[in-house]
Amino acid sequence: MWRRGGIASMMTMCPTCVEIRNEGAREFEEENKEWLELRTLFQQRFKGEKGNKRLEDGEVVIERKFRKQLSNSRKTSKWLMDFHLTKDGKTKIVADPSGPNRRSDPNRNWGLGRD
Repeated sequence: MWRRGGIASMMTMCPTCVEIRNEGAREFEEENKEWLELRTLFQQRFKGEKGNKRLEDGEVVIERKFRKQLSNSRKTSKWLMDFHLTKDGKTKIVADPSGPNRRSDPNRNWGLGRD
């Protein structure tokens, strides 16, 4: 049983664990670079203001929109932050990297009566 520091201290004592954690963080940043940059832009511009926000720069419109996602069991939920980029009437959605959940995964079978 770990008394001081728990898993965090264990991870720092294990160089291989630290490397695995760092590699996972690098992969996440590379895969989600656009979403992370947009999140940083809105954090700097709106300084912690909550809710949906909109930035306009000439013909480019960037909107931050929140949506609620239920867990597979529908007992809990979380909020996801997506960005909608509109230019020349065309919209591109940059989705929150923490979604989607696996509600449609037949192997999970939550709330559908277990086999």
